[in-house]
Amino acid sequence: MPDIDPQALAHMLPDADSFSSLLDELPIGVAVMKPDGTLLTVNKTYETLTGIDRERAVGLKCLHSLRCDYCVKGCPVMTGWDKTECTNVEANIVNRERSKHSCG
Repeated sequence: MPDIDPQALAHMLPDADSFSSLLDELPIGVAVMKPDGTLLTVNKTYETLTGIDRERAVGLKCLHSLRCDYCVKGCPVMTGWDKTECTNVEANIVNRERSKHSCG
């Protein structure tokens, strides 16, 4: 992935609500996280897919909120990913109602 200039982003999106609103418009689940997998924010689609509220997800490791079979089969976040390339995988997510959803 290309590096994002934080100052330019901050200028375009002056507050956290603007950033969250932008992410909520995307039709795919998005999680913004630290390099160690700690979630900083997620969008509405992510909330819908996983069944976990944004406020509850923040601060968790992605593996604990996503609950995905790929998380235990070579997760790129936990195994040291190449940040310059996008990763697309097929996986199953188990939501809070214990229903399995295919994604990818």
